Amino acid sequence: MRVFLAVNLPDGVRRELHRSTRHIREAAQSVTWVRAEQLHFTVRFLGEVSEELLSRLSEEIAPVLATREAFDIEIAGAGAFPAVERPRVIWVGVQDPAKLQALAAEVEGVVRALGFPAEPREFVPHLTLGRVKRPLSGAELQALTRAVSGYEARFALRVAGVDLMSSVLRPQGPHYTMLHNFPLAR
Repeated sequence: MRVFLAVNLPDGVRRELHRSTRHIREAAQSVTWVRAEQLHFTVRFLGEVSEELLSRLSEEIAPVLATREAFDIEIAGAGAFPAVERPRVIWVGVQDPAKLQALAAEVEGVVRALGFPAEPREFVPHLTLGRVKRPLSGAELQALTRAVSGYEARFALRVAGVDLMSSVLRPQGPHYTMLHNFPLAR
């Protein structure tokens, strides 16, 4: 089963975030945009995992996360990886990423202890809005750069747990299902 660990957004925040990024989506129609119901923070992608290893993961991660206090973050700012001038992923970020980074570091410790390979990239908390599959035209790139640079919406979010998600790849896009929620301490 293909799985990842995520912080999901409440439906209301997802809808408002999607609405607030409409001008970004309209700036570059050739980008593959993420549907509102799929917006989430990926804490750790795990890939194909056996049922047995999923069970061990649940046993190991639940008590670790249960000792972490729930916390608030502010979703704010937009950008692109690797850069707005050469976008591959368009995203919305977090005002102060330290708390999500600390959570991801704890998750990383658990998954590494279970034998998963180290995550090769630094964890940068972000919500993927879209993926650029082919080079953008000059006009699209300019419009996208303006839209991303001008994004000013902010959303408060209470991080109260981490979800184990399955991901089934389909021609019309991935389908995500929550398998388990690991709550943080209140």
